Amino acid sequence: MPPEYSTGLFGRSKEFGRAAKSYILAFVLSIVFMYMVLAAQFESFIDPVTILISLPLSAPFALLSLVLTGENFSIIYTSVGILILFGIVKKNSILQIDHIKSLRAEGVPRLEAIIRGCEDRLRPIMMTTAALVAGMIPLALGTGAGAGSRKTVAIVVIGGQTLCLLLTLLVTPVAYSLFDDLAHARLFSFSSWKLRRAVGTLIIGFAFGAPLFAQKFTAPPRVGVSVLAQRKLALVEAIEMALSSNLEIEVERTNKAAAENIRGALGTFDPSLRWLPAIEARNTPTGSVLQGAGGKLAEHFHSQNFYFRQRTPWSGLQFNMDFENNRASSSNPFATLSPFTTSRLLIGFTQPLFRDRLIDQSRAEIKIRRKQLDLSHEEFELKAIDVVARVELAYWDLVAARQDAAVKADTVEWARAQLARNKRLIDAGTLAPIEISASEAELQRRLDTWYSSLQTVTEVENGLKTLVAANRGAEIWSEEIVTTDLRTLVADPSDDLRETVASAMKARVELRRVGTRTRINEVQKLQAADQTKPQVNLVASFANSGLGGALRPGENPFTASNALLYDRVNRLSSQAGLAPLAPAGFGTLPDTLLGGYGTALGNVFSGRYQTAQVGLAFDFTIRNRAAESALAQTTIAERRLKLEREQLEQGIEAQVRNAMQAIQTARQRIAAAAAGERAAKDKLESEERLFLTGESTNFLVLTRQNEFADSRRRHVAADLELNKAVSRLLHAAGSTLPAHNVTLK
Repeated sequence: MPPEYSTGLFGRSKEFGRAAKSYILAFVLSIVFMYMVLAAQFESFIDPVTILISLPLSAPFALLSLVLTGENFSIIYTSVGILILFGIVKKNSILQIDHIKSLRAEGVPRLEAIIRGCEDRLRPIMMTTAALVAGMIPLALGTGAGAGSRKTVAIVVIGGQTLCLLLTLLVTPVAYSLFDDLAHARLFSFSSWKLRRAVGTLIIGFAFGAPLFAQKFTAPPRVGVSVLAQRKLALVEAIEMALSSNLEIEVERTNKAAAENIRGALGTFDPSLRWLPAIEARNTPTGSVLQGAGGKLAEHFHSQNFYFRQRTPWSGLQFNMDFENNRASSSNPFATLSPFTTSRLLIGFTQPLFRDRLIDQSRAEIKIRRKQLDLSHEEFELKAIDVVARVELAYWDLVAARQDAAVKADTVEWARAQLARNKRLIDAGTLAPIEISASEAELQRRLDTWYSSLQTVTEVENGLKTLVAANRGAEIWSEEIVTTDLRTLVADPSDDLRETVASAMKARVELRRVGTRTRINEVQKLQAADQTKPQVNLVASFANSGLGGALRPGENPFTASNALLYDRVNRLSSQAGLAPLAPAGFGTLPDTLLGGYGTALGNVFSGRYQTAQVGLAFDFTIRNRAAESALAQTTIAERRLKLEREQLEQGIEAQVRNAMQAIQTARQRIAAAAAGERAAKDKLESEERLFLTGESTNFLVLTRQNEFADSRRRHVAADLELNKAVSRLLHAAGSTLPAHNVTLK
């Protein structure tokens, strides 16, 4: 092609090319300006990204609507329609994000704020979308001159908005959640209030062109806490840690004395077996030769005795069985059996008829100790409730302390910004130099209050760690606790005073404990009244005895001494033809008594020698002042416990009333504090604008800053009081453990 020739677009093609380039520039500028406006409106660099992320999703649906309707793509009118569509889609996201942020500013948790924000804004989004689509329908269906271009714009807006509506409603809250996690990630090593402080410093620096980063401002280090170690802690997690690790609960959990006391009391019914073996060699001087030759009686004894005792829980019945075995030998010449063995088996029982029949000391002690076990369980439950309630209060104190420190950190940044602004104005000659002293003094005062608030955070945090840590070496002691719950998650309690009080009367452990003590006193009173009765016992016993021994060798001394006489008489009788005389004697023992230990046992179990005894035992205590005194003491204790229960019920009534009133007052304070905070913020912004135009003073700006900070602290205090009031109402109503799904085992 010759040099004087060239290629290019002419006519309509050239105009379309120029229009495309202009559209691209307009598209980029629209995104930039929308981001700038949104960043200024939301005072955030991240929220505009969350809002604008839905825009690219609308363009494909807009082009798809043209394809479905069979319309031609027009670079001019289609681009105009897409730009209009961007504004509409952005509006929906703004409604969602703005409402979500306002809910979170009121202390609603993030997830709940996202769900409620989407629910609350669904209706206005659907209404505005329906109104827009209805307004575009005439353009889409219109005819006549220029109808084609208007139709393209309408179809792009109607199709894009309708098709991407559901997708953007889902994408916006999800993107907000993801970007919020990114903003609070440990990767940035900033807590939430530090991040806001850094962003605020950036905005002030860019607004006024001052090098504020020349001065490095960081929080002072905390003793024993690493700035890089943070633990995000929800209230339910703190309660779980306390229930599993709290030392007070562990001490109470290890208290097994009540169960062991029951075992000890039941030991009174344990059978008792006594074995008494003995050997005895006895030499007794005698004054008669009939007892022992040479003036001495020699005896040897060997015994094996068994005694069984059993108390029963039935009407005071006592059972006993004795099995006695004795083997003896004697030098007494008149003892027929030597050695000989005696055995006896005795069975007996004692049955109280008046005193100790209905109840005795042992049975009363068992009942009392079983009630004391219930009392021990109630004490453990009370300790668990106390620890959970203290963890709740400590957690909300830490939430409020951190929020208060964040507010005071913001006041420090405001004072630094105002000081830098004053320096620039003084350098420009528009502000008196004396104002610099006021700004510096106010900055130092706010630094002092901020440092004091950090000390409060440390003390409150250590109080919470004491409740949830297992020991002083626990890892949590070196970590900074970042509270994730800003408002109580417990459902709003009932506003019905009578219903709440009635529920409290049934659920409070203190009342159950008084009831247990009353039942213990009833047992003691019954036992004391029983001791005032006379002691009359039915006593009965039955015994079998046995004897077995060997005959002593030799003759009876009397018989031996008359042997010569009988011999002479018998010889004379023989000479005289008379019959001989039979020697005199005492007879012989039956064969059933001759033998050894086996013979004695045979006599016992054959029942040849039985003994039966039945009788009554009467014991009278004259005046019986000890029993009367014990009965009077139990009567006094019964009256005292009744009064104590009435006192507790009255105290519970007052606690419920105070807690419900505190909740109502806290809600009113929150509403008033929120309104005051908004008004104070508007006043501060207005005062700063007036100051920049020379219509206000440094003193008024600092005063408005203090008013705004004070209103924010009042809001924090009102939130704290609401959280604490709900916790106190749960405690007053006896619902602390059920409200947190805690079950004791």
